[in-house]
Amino acid sequence: MKITEISINKPIFTTMMITTLVVLGAAAYLRLGIDLMPNVEFPYVMVQTSLRGAGPEEIESSVTKPLEEAVNTISGIEDINSTSFEGLSLVMIKFVLEKNGDIAAQEVRDKVNSVLAQLPQGTNPPVIGKLDIGAQAVLNVVVSGNRDLIDLTQIAKKKIKENIETVSGVGAIDIVGGREREIHLVVNPLKLSAMNLSIRQVKDAITQQNIEIPGGKVEQKEKEFVLRTLGRIADVKDFNDIVIATINGAQVRVSDIGRVEDTGARMTTASYYNGKPSVTLVIKKQSGTNTVAVVKNIKERIDELQGTIPPGVETTIIGDQSLFIKDSVNTVTEHLVLGAVFAALMVLLFLGDFRSTIISSLAIPTSLIGTLIFMQAAGFTINTMTLLGLTIAVGIVVDDAIVMLENIYRHMEEHKMSPLKAALDGSREIGFAVVAMSAALLVIFIPLAYMGGIIGRFLKSYGLTIAFAVAISVFVALTLTPMLCSLFLKIKPGAKTRLEKFTDRINEYLADKYILMLEWALARRKRMMVYGVLIMISMVPLFMFLGKDFMPADDTGLYQINITAPEGTSLGMMKQIFAQVETETRQLPHVKSILSSIGTGTGSHFGGSSANEGYVLVELDDLEDRDLPMQKLLLASREMMSKYKGLRVAVMPAGGFGGGDAELMYNISGPDLQKLNEYSSAIAAKLRTIKGAVDVDTSFSYAKPEYRVEIDRSRA
Repeated sequence: MKITEISINKPIFTTMMITTLVVLGAAAYLRLGIDLMPNVEFPYVMVQTSLRGAGPEEIESSVTKPLEEAVNTISGIEDINSTSFEGLSLVMIKFVLEKNGDIAAQEVRDKVNSVLAQLPQGTNPPVIGKLDIGAQAVLNVVVSGNRDLIDLTQIAKKKIKENIETVSGVGAIDIVGGREREIHLVVNPLKLSAMNLSIRQVKDAITQQNIEIPGGKVEQKEKEFVLRTLGRIADVKDFNDIVIATINGAQVRVSDIGRVEDTGARMTTASYYNGKPSVTLVIKKQSGTNTVAVVKNIKERIDELQGTIPPGVETTIIGDQSLFIKDSVNTVTEHLVLGAVFAALMVLLFLGDFRSTIISSLAIPTSLIGTLIFMQAAGFTINTMTLLGLTIAVGIVVDDAIVMLENIYRHMEEHKMSPLKAALDGSREIGFAVVAMSAALLVIFIPLAYMGGIIGRFLKSYGLTIAFAVAISVFVALTLTPMLCSLFLKIKPGAKTRLEKFTDRINEYLADKYILMLEWALARRKRMMVYGVLIMISMVPLFMFLGKDFMPADDTGLYQINITAPEGTSLGMMKQIFAQVETETRQLPHVKSILSSIGTGTGSHFGGSSANEGYVLVELDDLEDRDLPMQKLLLASREMMSKYKGLRVAVMPAGGFGGGDAELMYNISGPDLQKLNEYSSAIAAKLRTIKGAVDVDTSFSYAKPEYRVEIDRSRA
C-alpha cells in the first residue's frame, strides 16, 4: 500500500506524524470533561403552572385540562402525564426520542401561550422548560453556626450563594431551610373597627408612604442635578409614625391600631444538619458540563470565601457527587492501564522477543491516545461508557500490529531478507488483509451508534469509541509498525535465549493440544454440529435465569429516606417526625452525617413540594472504612421505618446514576378518582407480596383538610 511504502521510506515523516497524533490526543485529554455517564438528552418538556389557594380538583379542571388540550395537538408526542396539587399544576410531555428537545419546548411554549386567556384570573404565567436530567444537584453546602436562622440565611444568600452562582458550570442554587427577614405589622381588629378603618386602608397607607419616587432633573446654568423623593422608611420604629387616616382632625397612626415587629418570614421549608438547624444550598450544574470540574471550582470558591464568613459560622459539604464519579472513573482507568500492561506481557509471552513486543505494543498507547481526538470532536466525555470502550479496545488495537509484525518477521526468517525489504514486501502482502480485518470489527461496533431507544443513547459513545480506536489502530499498523520493523526488527543468529525456548515450548504445547482437539472434532462432524446447535439454543433459558437491570446498583455511600406524611401535616409536626427519624438513623452503624430537608418534596427529578414531604440524606463512611455494604444499611433503614404506619416511606440510593427515582412504575388512568384509588391500592398490595419489591406506593393523595365558608346569598 502506498501509505505503508511512504512510512517505511520516510521514517522521520512517520515519526512526526505519529507524534502529532499523540500530542493532539494528549491535548484533547486535558479538554475532555469527566462524568459518570454520557450526557444523554431525553425529549421531555414540563409545564408548571401555579394558582394560589386553588384545590387539586379546581387546578385539574381549570388549569391542567386546558393545557393538556392545547399541547395535545403537537406532533411527536408519545404520552402526556399531569399531576394536580394544591395550587400547582404539573404537565409532563414525553416526546419520541427522535424529537429535538429545544424544538419540542418551543412548540409547547407556543401552544401554551395560545390558551393563557382561558386560565383563571390570578394564575401565574406557566413556566415551561425541558426536563434536563443532566442538570442535577451535584452537592449541598450546609451553613450552620451559633447564630439566629435569619442571620444564617442572610450570610448564606449574600456571602455564599451569590458568589457561587458566578462559578462556571453552576446552573441553579436552591435555598432550603432559610428564613428571610420581614417587618410585620400586627393590627388590633377591635381598634380598626372602633375607628371605622379597613385593613385595605392600612395597606394603602404603608404602600404610599414607603416609596421612593424619581423626580426627573433639575437644570441650572452650569450644572444638572437628578431629583429624587426619598420616601422609604430607614428604621423599623418609623413604621409606627405612618399616618393611616385623619378622623375629626386627628391623625391615626400605625401605633394607634397595632404594633410593628422586626422578625422573619413564615417558614415553608426546614433544614437540619446532624440535628441542628441550618440553611442548605442545593447546587445544580448546567447540562453537559463537567461535574468533577464544576464541583472542584465550587470548593475552591468556598475556600476563598472563608475569610469573609463571620466567626462561628461553618460551611459543610455533603452529597458531593464528584467523589463517586472520580472513584468510578479511576477504577475503570486502572483496569484500562492494567489491561494494556497484561496485553503487552501476553505478546511477550508468545513472541519471546523484547524488540517485537515493544514494536507491537506501541500500537496500544498510540491508538488509545489518538482516539481521544475523535472523542473530543464527537462531544464525548470521559465516562464509564467511553472508558469501557477503550478497555475493550486494548485487546483489539494490538491485533493489527501483531499480524503486520509477524508477516514481516516471517519474510526475514524464511526468505533471508533485510528488515527494509521484508517490511516493504510483508506489509504489501498483508496490508489489505489488515484493513479487511478491522473493517469487520467496524461493522460490528458502528451500528451501536444508531441503535434506537434509550439504551441506544448510552451505547452510542461506547460503540463509536471502539470504532475510533480500531480505525486509529489500522493507521498505526500500516504506518508506525512497518517503519519500526524496518529499523529495529532483527533476527539473532545462533542459539536461542531462555525466553525464546520457553515461548517455543508454550506454543508447541498449545499447538499440539489444538491439533488433537481439531482432529477429534473433524472426526465427529455431526456430533459437533449438534453440540453447536444445543449451545446456541441454551442461550435462551440461560438468559432467562440471568438478572436484568439497566444499570448495576453502585455503592455510592449515600442514600436517602423519602418521607410523606398525611395531607395537612404542619411544618412543626414534620420537624418532630424528622427529629425522631434522625435520632434512630444515627444509631445505625457507619453513619457519618445526616441532612434533613423538610417541605422540599422528595428530591426526584420532577414533582411538587409541600410541607408534608421531605427526605433525610444519609452519608456513610467511606467504603474501605466499613464492613457493611450500603444495601445492608438500606434494609436496616427500611426495617427501622416500618413501624411508622401513618407515613409513606421510600429508602433508596442517592447519587450515582438514576439515584432518587423509583425503578418501576405502573400508570393507571381513568375518569373516576375513587375507582383509580381502589384499583391502584389493590395492585400495590399485590406487588408488595412479590419477592424483592420494596417501597411500593401510589401517587394518589387526598386533598388537604380545609375549612369551607358557604355564603348565605339571601342574607348577604
